[in-house]
Amino acid sequence: MKARIPSGFAVIFFETDLSKAKGFDESELTDYERSVYNQLGQVEREKIQKGYAAVVHDLSGRCPDCEFNIEGYVPPKSAIENLARHLLPSIQAYYADEKHRTDFCVQESYEESVEGAASNKDEY
Repeated sequence: MKARIPSGFAVIFFETDLSKAKGFDESELTDYERSVYNQLGQVEREKIQKGYAAVVHDLSGRCPDCEFNIEGYVPPKSAIENLARHLLPSIQAYYADEKHRTDFCVQESYEESVEGAASNKDEY
């Protein structure tokens, strides 16, 4: 039995601070973007018109992803805080291990020496 190739689109909306969203102008769309946009449902088009950032992925893999309202996208402060709240405990646990702190210091020292060598080279 031959595997079926998926078809259609997956639309991924980003939580968006609409007070900072750039206005959506349908006339600025490329032909490809307009084609994808016109295939979306009314609800998806309305969210894009309101300023929500979105990526539309062609499930068949034959066409590139299409982005709407991504340029200048600013996530809401609550999304950044939520991400930080979830990542911070893992970061703290990682660096609680002495070996990881030492590895970080060695890497940081190496980067500083490389940057120093590059700036000295520019002086000549």
